[in-house]
Amino acid sequence: MVRNLLGADAETRSTRWLAAIEAERPVATLNDLYRGETWSQVNVLVQTARAAGYDPTLYVASAGLGLRKATFKAPAYAATFSPGHADSVASTTPAAKDWWARLPHEVTALHDTPAVWVLSRSYAQVIGQDLLARRATDRVLVFGGSEQIPDQFRVPAQRSLRHTLGGTVTSINVRMAAKWIELAKGDEIHSLAARERFHLWAKEATVEERFDRRPLTDEQVIDLIRQMLAQDARMPKSRALRQLRSAGLACEQKRFAGLYARVVAKR
Repeated sequence: MVRNLLGADAETRSTRWLAAIEAERPVATLNDLYRGETWSQVNVLVQTARAAGYDPTLYVASAGLGLRKATFKAPAYAATFSPGHADSVASTTPAAKDWWARLPHEVTALHDTPAVWVLSRSYAQVIGQDLLARRATDRVLVFGGSEQIPDQFRVPAQRSLRHTLGGTVTSINVRMAAKWIELAKGDEIHSLAARERFHLWAKEATVEERFDRRPLTDEQVIDLIRQMLAQDARMPKSRALRQLRSAGLACEQKRFAGLYARVVAKR
C-alpha cells in the first residue's frame, strides 16, 4: 500500500514502490483483481462493444502499475490518484504526474487505432494530457475526464442520465460509454453520426435529480463522524461528507469541517 512508503521525494517513493511490486507474487489478472460496481460495468462495456461488432482490447490506467492490459497479472496493491485518500500517490497534481511518468507503460495501448477512454476527473487531471500526447491520431473519445481534455475529445459526465442508465454516480462515465457504443451500431465510434445518435438519445433520457436530504443536529453529525472514523481512522473529511450525503443526510460543508475537526481533536 502506498501509505506504507517512506521517503519524501517522488523519485525515492516511486523507486521503492516499484521494487515492492516487483518483489510481490502476482495473484490475479487485473480483470479479476478489481471489484465493485464500476468495474462490473467495465466488463459490460467490453461485452457491449463486442456485441456491436467491434474487437476491443481492454487496458487499465493504474496509479500503482501504469498503463496495462486487463490480462496483466499483478499482486494485490493499493494506490490511487484520487486526492484525500490514505493511498493517494501524491498530494498535488504535478507530483502525481511525476509519479505517473516513472511507472512502466504498455505502449501498444497508445497505438493509432480508435480508442475509448473512461477517466474520472482526478485521473484525467493527472494522466489525460500525457495519454493524448502519446497518440499519433485524434480518434479518441474520453468519457468523463476533466477540463484538461480538449472538448473535441471529451464527453463530460452527465449526472442527469443516471436515472435512465441506472447505477451510482461513480459508474456513470462507464455506462455512458457503453450506451454510446451501443447506439453507434458498429459504425465509426468517433463519427458525427454516432455523436448525433447519442446526443438525441441523451436529450430524451435526461432526468434532473432533486435532493431532499434530511438535516441533522450537531450531535448527530458528530456521532456519524465518530462511526466513520471508527471504521477508517484515516478517512478525510471530504470523503466523510460525501458518505454522509450519499446516505441522504444534509450538512453544510463549512459546518461539517468544523465538527469533523472537533472530533479529530478529541481522539
